[in-house]
Amino acid sequence: MTEKSYHKLSIKQKVSFILPPVSWAIIIFAISAIPSGRIPPLTILSSDKLIHMTVYAILGILAFRAFNGTGSRIQAPWIICLFCVLYGFGDEFHQMFVPGRNPSIFDVAADAIGAIIGIILWWKRKILTGNFFSK
Repeated sequence: MTEKSYHKLSIKQKVSFILPPVSWAIIIFAISAIPSGRIPPLTILSSDKLIHMTVYAILGILAFRAFNGTGSRIQAPWIICLFCVLYGFGDEFHQMFVPGRNPSIFDVAADAIGAIIGIILWWKRKILTGNFFSK
């Protein structure tokens, strides 16, 4: 699919691009809204950070897929990375209001690293297959 043909997609086709990352973002928000008074504190190099990285790698991949055809190959990864990092900051801010949850800059860092890994994996896949604008 070329950039121009993206704009000619039906609403249903566009929704198929946009719904997965929006749904994943809602899932992230919902999980982070669960009070965690019973969860033991975790250190900086804990599995918690690996979970953050994995969750945001998936968000990065889904957002990149949704962004296909709307930006150039060079600009798109930076825009998607910025979106994922800002969403990570927003998620941590949101946790300030959830009983038993605390915001952490280390969580945001893990979110950013995960998003970057996901974006790089998806971008490399697209470049290697020579089919950058396809699903």
